[in-house]
Amino acid sequence: MRKYLIVALAAVLSIAVAAIAVAQSAPTLTTKVTPTKAGKKSKPKGATFTLDAKTNRNDATASSIIITLPKNVRLSGKGFPTCTATQINDGAGAASCPAASKIKAPAGKQYPSSAEAVYGPAKTPTTFNIDVYVGGKNSLTFHVQGLVTKAINAPITGGKSGQKLTINIPPDLQQIGPLNAGLTRIQATLKAKRGKNNLVSTIGCASRKHRTGLKFVFNPNVQYPATGSSSASDTSACKKK
Repeated sequence: MRKYLIVALAAVLSIAVAAIAVAQSAPTLTTKVTPTKAGKKSKPKGATFTLDAKTNRNDATASSIIITLPKNVRLSGKGFPTCTATQINDGAGAASCPAASKIKAPAGKQYPSSAEAVYGPAKTPTTFNIDVYVGGKNSLTFHVQGLVTKAINAPITGGKSGQKLTINIPPDLQQIGPLNAGLTRIQATLKAKRGKNNLVSTIGCASRKHRTGLKFVFNPNVQYPATGSSSASDTSACKKK
């Protein structure tokens, strides 16, 4: 009888450890849309969208980040001067971007976005500062600066049912020199106004919350073997105007 109890206890412990491991590897997402009073379809209201996403793992090289915006939050570069990833990467540099195309950093910060990663067998941590530009009516440009400097085009797709912002991470950011790298965190604050046009606006509030979705897609390699993808979601409180 004692033998069976020991075996059963061991099985329970192994399941508990496995559950903890799964929980630790799941990504986490924290978002906020302000002000909480939402606009209407007939009268959109300018807003600030903040995001803090963590992979919560160090065995994964992310190849893309897909952010599903709340149904009643709109992201648009309409009416703004633009600066594309091609313009920055092909020699003209960020200095050639129109000043009004650049998203200002929130108070107390130098950049509107940042990313954290680890690289190499030792999982050495590193940080990237990210300037954000309006890349077009339906795109943003993320200018990543750190051990590797690269501008990335991030298309905005979708419509009435909800928009998606997709950041495809290029190979030279997935691998730093000869060493593979793994994204561990990305933060961003998006807010801008140009005349009557807002980069982020709200057009309603459903069930008193704005729900944002997140998906990390992984590209396996020798140092960071994780495959597939992982997802998370978060809600931000809202109310009708």
